[in-house]
Amino acid sequence: MRCFLIGLFYLFLSTEIWASLTINQSLSNQEYLKHGKQFYNQSCVGCHGEKGDGNGPGSAFLNPKPRDFTKGIFKFSSTPLGYLPTDQDLMRTISMGLHGTSMPNFRLQSENTKTSVIEYIKTFSDAWKNPTKIKEPVQGAPFPADDFKNHEKFIARA
Repeated sequence: MRCFLIGLFYLFLSTEIWASLTINQSLSNQEYLKHGKQFYNQSCVGCHGEKGDGNGPGSAFLNPKPRDFTKGIFKFSSTPLGYLPTDQDLMRTISMGLHGTSMPNFRLQSENTKTSVIEYIKTFSDAWKNPTKIKEPVQGAPFPADDFKNHEKFIARA
């Protein structure tokens, strides 16, 4: 039974990897951006705004305020402070949402849609064009663990 479950896991993993490679290779960068912009305008613009500056029509009613993508500064990142997050960091935030904020999860959206909106979000800031702002993730917790136990400290990191 154990071998069956392990085999099933590897079958699922290889299928997921193959499917994501097929999807990613089948879309050009322009198609990704177009698809990402379409999803952003449909699902994100109400809070983050058309320019990605966090000033959407609903932002006045939200606490904490939505992320301003134009600054190229992100709170939830596995990279050292001051560096851009990885695509996996952004995927995690989009997929899981942010508890205690108005950021919903989009776990039911396809990987293709989430990847395309990540690529579109990157167009709001020139920081993504600066290779010195990109760094490998750090190992271990990038924030003091106590910050996650205290809601005010956690929100203050924004």
